[in-house]
Amino acid sequence: MLKEAIDIYVEARSAHAKLTHDILKLKHKVGRSGGVTDMKELADLALVASDVKKLAEDLESEARQLREISEKVCCLAWMRRGVADNIKTEYVTATPDIKPIPKLPDRRREPEAYGQLMDGLGVPRALWDVGDDRSAVMQPHWNGMQEYVASLMQQGKPLPPGVSQTSGQVFRLRLHRRKEVSGEMKLLE
Repeated sequence: MLKEAIDIYVEARSAHAKLTHDILKLKHKVGRSGGVTDMKELADLALVASDVKKLAEDLESEARQLREISEKVCCLAWMRRGVADNIKTEYVTATPDIKPIPKLPDRRREPEAYGQLMDGLGVPRALWDVGDDRSAVMQPHWNGMQEYVASLMQQGKPLPPGVSQTSGQVFRLRLHRRKEVSGEMKLLE
């Protein structure tokens, strides 16, 4: 495993443990009788909590992007090699999961194709055919439609009405942990 990956993991675990402990202590100070009651202190705590949440969301976004690019490059390498086996390391068994990205019609921009899709799925018109300024009761769920289209394509069946093509592929890895990551791992330098 790359040294940088180990370093990131160890730092993230340490920071998570420390910050969780510190936040729990502050929550206890605020939430108990005789705790912090000064409005200025409480407003400051709310600001800090809001900023910490934004920082955590930024970090989550960066980690998600790292995972997505790692999954894509791994799946592409797996496809190029023409290997049917899972990818096994000391720490994980990874199963490539490559699915088409269905191009679903937009209810407002492509009302005719959207109507074909919803009718083809058997959804009553009253649940989806509403004005542009209203939200429909029923609309296709992206992940569900992706699974459905992938299943149809694997079976050689036609795409649902209104779905005229796919617009690429999604590359994912199903990860099954074999061993916990720690700072004492063998390093790949």
